[in-house]
Amino acid sequence: MTPSPSETPKRRQSDVIGIAVIFLLLIGIVAVMALRPGAQPAAPTAPTATFAPSVPGVTPIEPPRTVADFTMPAALPGGEVRELSLSDLEGKHTLIFFGYTRCPDFCPITLAEFIQIKRALGDQAEQLQFLFVSVDGDRDTPAAIRAYLDGFDPSFIGMSGVREMLEPIRPDYGLYYELRTNEGRGDNYLVDHSTPSYLIDPQRRLAAIYSYDASAAIIAADIAERLAS
Repeated sequence: MTPSPSETPKRRQSDVIGIAVIFLLLIGIVAVMALRPGAQPAAPTAPTATFAPSVPGVTPIEPPRTVADFTMPAALPGGEVRELSLSDLEGKHTLIFFGYTRCPDFCPITLAEFIQIKRALGDQAEQLQFLFVSVDGDRDTPAAIRAYLDGFDPSFIGMSGVREMLEPIRPDYGLYYELRTNEGRGDNYLVDHSTPSYLIDPQRRLAAIYSYDASAAIIAADIAERLAS
């Protein structure tokens, strides 16, 4: 039945009041829920601090990962030659690069950048050791490595690695090397090898990996922050 004109406003008024009541009830329910213990949203957890997490060329290892100890014939500053273990270098940070002295490109460029890193660190450089590990130990005797490193910085340490010494530590660094002795070059063969540098902390843990493309300034800044922490 169609309502009379006098009834329609009353019904509309009643509908509006009903909607208002429902709306108020909903507000009350939300308010009660908000006041219940444990109903407040948890505060956001602060992200775990990492060093240079978004800097191209820097791969922080969080948490740092302990690497295996290794021992090789070494060329120490001042010309001393003796067996040296990675564990002998504990107590300071150590920046490692794997290469060989006859390398035409990656190795001399990286060692030149090590000089820049050392210079950029200033007094902090006293807390950092630079280690060059040859993957071509048959040609790179400790004496040859010492003469090579002295052309860059006499404080750099060198190790002479052969396959039986290098194979056990390959997984720790993702190390790749291949002596191209089958190309008819005789003793002048080339060696393919990994090009990152690896930062080992004073507890002999891998703390960061720096790609070959990372600049000396970026690496120095990352290391400086770690040395200051």
